[in-house]
Amino acid sequence: LAVLARDLRLRLDRSLTLKDAFNDAAQVARLDALTGVGNRLAWDEALQLLQHDLRAVGKPHSIVLVDVDDLKLANDTRGHAAGDELLQAVAATLRDAVREGDVVARIGGDEFAILMRDTDASSCLERSSRLRLAFVDRSLADGHRVSATLGFGSTPPAASLRAAQEQADARLYDAKAARSLPSDTDAPHSVLAFPRAAEQR
Repeated sequence: LAVLARDLRLRLDRSLTLKDAFNDAAQVARLDALTGVGNRLAWDEALQLLQHDLRAVGKPHSIVLVDVDDLKLANDTRGHAAGDELLQAVAATLRDAVREGDVVARIGGDEFAILMRDTDASSCLERSSRLRLAFVDRSLADGHRVSATLGFGSTPPAASLRAAQEQADARLYDAKAARSLPSDTDAPHSVLAFPRAAEQR
């Protein structure tokens, strides 16, 4: 009996070790290695899970897209290490600014996304304004300021999270286009733009 018990314990230990290794690998597969936030796989899964979460049905949710300004310029003029530092600074700012339970992910080379649960359009706009302020004092080690552009979408009024993301994407590009307008022209209230590094100097 002692031998059988020892053999069973060894098998259980091996099983738990394999399970832990699988879980660790699954977690690593969903992280952006450079910034430590979620990657595109983690983002897509988060949207799918929330869309099918019965507890979340009928509640408002919002998505914020954040596009890092001048990443290519940083890479081209100051090297890829500076570009990497810029991305890491943006990711750190977003992590520090969101609530527990929000999802932050890097979904493209210079684009991040935030999934805000139980957040309607009005609350999202308010939180986005606070997020903008979080960037004001953020700078890199060499003194360069961190800047980005954002857009947001919410469901409702969007019919789904994917539709809210499309709405956020459209507003993000509206914010970029608004920079070319005369300075006395008011941008739509739904558009928020962080000041570009060139504008801050």
